[in-house]
This record gives sequence, structure tokens and C-alpha cells, in this order.
Amino acid sequence: MSDQTDRRRHPRNELERPCRIADPRTGKFLHGTTCNYSRSGVLIRIHRSCAFTLGETLSIGIAFDERQGFMQARDMMEAKIIRALGTPNGETMVALEYTQAQIPLQDSDLESLSKAA
Repeated sequence: MSDQTDRRRHPRNELERPCRIADPRTGKFLHGTTCNYSRSGVLIRIHRSCAFTLGETLSIGIAFDERQGFMQARDMMEAKIIRALGTPNGETMVALEYTQAQIPLQDSDLESLSKAA
């Protein structure tokens, strides 16, 4: 993405972590991987094709700790869909923005996670 179209409010850190997205239409979980992460949002690659509505709110869980294999309801965060695009290989890239009350990490935490990855 070029600087002219960059809409980020906070610096992004490259971070690949497994995640789960609760699909409100089906009640099932979708599995994905984070691509990058900031204090205000996250970019996730979902490993299948999905149709989302911009502005829709999803519950997501990100395994920040590599030992965190199972995420409980208290680990889920709400985020609003900002962008969603299909990829040529049948995956979906979805950009999400956290609700203000649920920003889970500070910038220093993100830098530490990125260096450890």
C-alpha cells in the first residue's frame, strides 16, 4: 500500500499468530493468521473465502502466547471490519479495527512480540 493511501493511525508490526474469528452469521469459528498488528487494529488472513460486510463487528481471538492453543470466551475481542478482500488463492484478507475499550496491547508489547517471532 502506498503512503498516499495509508490510513493507519498507529505503527504496524509484522506479527504472524494463529487466530479465531467468530462468524456471527453461522455461529462457527473461522481460522486465520495475523499478518500485522497495531494498537488500533489487525490484518488477518483467513484460510478460506468469506463474504463480510464492511462495518460488521466480529469477535476475534489471537494467540499472542505461542502456548495458547485454546482461546476461551474471555480471550475474544470485538473488532469492526474496515476492509475485506479475496485473494487469488481463495483466502480472505480482512482489516479490523478494535473498539476503543478493547485495545489489548501497547506499542512496546507489540515490538517485543515482533522481535520474538
